[in-house]
Amino acid sequence: PGGALMIYIEEMHEGDDVPAEHEGHEVENLGTLIDGDAPTTDGMPVNTVTAEDVARYVAEKAAAATRAEARQASEAAKARGNAAFGAKRFGEALEAYSEAIELDGSNALCFGNRSATLLAMGNAGAARADAAMMVSLAPALPKAHFRLGAACEKLGDYASAAEHYSEVLRLD
Repeated sequence: PGGALMIYIEEMHEGDDVPAEHEGHEVENLGTLIDGDAPTTDGMPVNTVTAEDVARYVAEKAAAATRAEARQASEAAKARGNAAFGAKRFGEALEAYSEAIELDGSNALCFGNRSATLLAMGNAGAARADAAMMVSLAPALPKAHFRLGAACEKLGDYASAAEHYSEVLRLD
């Protein structure tokens, strides 16, 4: 049901009729799994699936769904932050970007956006830390080096700022 794969195994004996359906679902006869005491090799491998295998599979699927939901929620929080930043509501933007990072700490753009927000709020030290995280997550992204260069410049670290601005030009 619902596109899910169902495996139905039935013990049959020579002369038994192959059922056309099981619990209202059409059955496709894939062939003999075991002939006598030995598994067959009719192109269909025979494997043992334990309860632990099933539990691990279910847990992995649930974790993947949870990660996907977290990424989606993170993108929504980032969009709220972008709207707030555009309206110069920096406190609100900071909260939204922080929420986005908490939900998905692998999104370099969220760190970059929070860095820009922190810089706009006058917190160049924290902006530099977020920009450095952005660079570590996306070293080939020119914007990451621009953010780090801007934070370094605001802190008076002109040598580091120049290095990162040069990297922007090299990557762009």
